[in-house]
Amino acid sequence: MTRHVRQPWERLPDETEEAHALFRTFLALDPPRRLNQVAKLSHRAVRTISEYSSRRQWFARAAAYDDAQKQAMDRAALGEVERIGREHARAAALIRDLGLAELQRRARKVRRAMDLGENDLGDQIISDRDALAMFREGALLERLVIGQATERKATEESPWDLSKLTAEEVELLRVMKEKATS
Repeated sequence: MTRHVRQPWERLPDETEEAHALFRTFLALDPPRRLNQVAKLSHRAVRTISEYSSRRQWFARAAAYDDAQKQAMDRAALGEVERIGREHARAAALIRDLGLAELQRRARKVRRAMDLGENDLGDQIISDRDALAMFREGALLERLVIGQATERKATEESPWDLSKLTAEEVELLRVMKEKATS
């Protein structure tokens, strides 16, 4: 059986109920706590409250209580950060997977159209650029969540700025790639 370890802010063995009630009043105050506040709230003389405080080390006990409360809040906050991180990781993976699935679906559609000799791919719910952007954003978020680098420093500037391509140009490149690899 685990033995209870008395915390400094709990009632001391030789502390009367009244003395501990006054200490709890002191503990309930927002820092910086003042003995005259306890005296006013309890309708006691400041000198009496000061004697109780001195005898039972109210300030040290309150500091221990404050530290324990801060540690508990820090643990709770860390738990929340971890929970949010897991949630964001799941969302990032979902975004990445949706973008990848859309890119794969489109690749299959282009292959079928090429096999049938069709050039019209019809209306698309998500543009090629958006599907690729979804995949990239999902992968980026996923890397952020696990603390990996999200940027690479290029040693030289690439002559190809693919970000300015239109959806039609991206599709043309894709078709050309398919023809080249088939």
